[in-house]
Amino acid sequence: MHSFTIDIIGLMKGAEISKDKVSGKKRLQMLHTAESIMVKHITEPISIQDIASQLNVSERTLLYAFKKRFDMGPKVFMKILRLNHVHHLLNQDNGKDSISAIARESGFWHMGQFHVDFKSFFGELPSETIRNSKEQSKNTH
Repeated sequence: MHSFTIDIIGLMKGAEISKDKVSGKKRLQMLHTAESIMVKHITEPISIQDIASQLNVSERTLLYAFKKRFDMGPKVFMKILRLNHVHHLLNQDNGKDSISAIARESGFWHMGQFHVDFKSFFGELPSETIRNSKEQSKNTH
């Protein structure tokens, strides 16, 4: 091997892209901004492409940043934000809105999948969340 090749291999062995502090700070800022956009549009349909476009990055860059930081993609992250939004609304439910109305207002359109995702994430059905919330409310008064 030529000494040039050996030198390049030596440089590559010590190189770590993630050690670039500026890149890490920019990635973290991008993730914070992406989360803000998701929260701002939590009740509206917004695509990952829309978010990436607003951040002036590719969808792939956004995906890699989410995977690296949260071990999940931005779609799953957004679903979790929306599930938490629904859970919060159901805990404050005064009985005027149906579960499906609250779910639809939070961006869920397929009620069967919503119920599966909700139960998987919270360990109870949305109706159980309402019932438990009402029981807790009675016990505190």
